[in-house]
Amino acid sequence: SPPTPPPPLPITHLLNLCGHDISLSPLFGLRPWSFPSSKSQIRSSRLVPTSTLRSYASSMSPEPRFISSSGIGYYGSSPESSEPHTEDDDYGGSGGPSPPPSDFLASLSREWESSAGPGSIVIRTAPVLSPSYGVLSKLRLPFYLGLGGRVGTGRQRFPWVSEADWCRAVHHVMFHPSPSRCYNVVAPETSTQEEFAKALARHMNRPSVVPMPAMVVDAMFGEMGRDVLLGGTWAEP
Repeated sequence: SPPTPPPPLPITHLLNLCGHDISLSPLFGLRPWSFPSSKSQIRSSRLVPTSTLRSYASSMSPEPRFISSSGIGYYGSSPESSEPHTEDDDYGGSGGPSPPPSDFLASLSREWESSAGPGSIVIRTAPVLSPSYGVLSKLRLPFYLGLGGRVGTGRQRFPWVSEADWCRAVHHVMFHPSPSRCYNVVAPETSTQEEFAKALARHMNRPSVVPMPAMVVDAMFGEMGRDVLLGGTWAEP
């Protein structure tokens, strides 16, 4: 008879990274949040899997540590921030800032974190910079064509984290328990959008001279452009 397979190893951690890309839409990525169906898909792709996985984790014995993704959009869009946000700025807890921001990503992030349930760990992630996916892959062509200039005033914060640092941070959160529930996964020194554009253009050996005025951003990207491209969020780990 065949040998008896070893018993399955216990699940000690459950990491939830579910979520539809916030920048996609039926119209070639333009004005993505102007379509109610896009907002609904972005929302349901986060809340439904998170609630399902939370219930699954709660049914296990012993219960694994549940780590769920969120975003630094939790802190809201603020192009003229004078101080960075930290994990202490908890709009869901007592004594947190008031009133909470009302833009789409901030409201979505609060719902997303709430669906993870009590006792879960939340990682509020900045845009992850990777050559193979995400924001860098979308910027490659316009920067190659010399169109990677200032967006709006260029003074809005452009938070980011490298792919390698994101992996190291999440690994640390998973295997080094602490009393904290929320973690900002973002580079400690956030640049402005103009600084980031010049650095990326220099890395690609391309010019960074063609600006994108705010009115063009608004016409092409609508609410997403105003909140993300022109707004920005200043957060620190």
